[in-house]
Amino acid sequence: MDEHLINLHSYIAGVSFCRNCERFLSPSQAWVQARPESSELLAICLKKLKGLNKVRLTDAHFIWTEPHSKRLKVSLTIQKEVRKVQFDF
Repeated sequence: MDEHLINLHSYIAGVSFCRNCERFLSPSQAWVQARPESSELLAICLKKLKGLNKVRLTDAHFIWTEPHSKRLKVSLTIQKEVRKVQFDF
């Protein structure tokens, strides 16, 4: 891969979590129970991002954070040009 084609971007988006019922609020306004780093939680995070319908998503996965951290990090590889993108939730 040519290095001049790869851009690393970082975006921040918010995901709501209820401490009482331990569920996440999905964009369809329904509370969904999802385990940490599960495919359900990844789907909720991806739905919160605007503009993904304009690009081709080739890979998405969680990036490790401290166990006590309230922050989720997701790494996305998209193919519009060639870009690697990182999102913090």
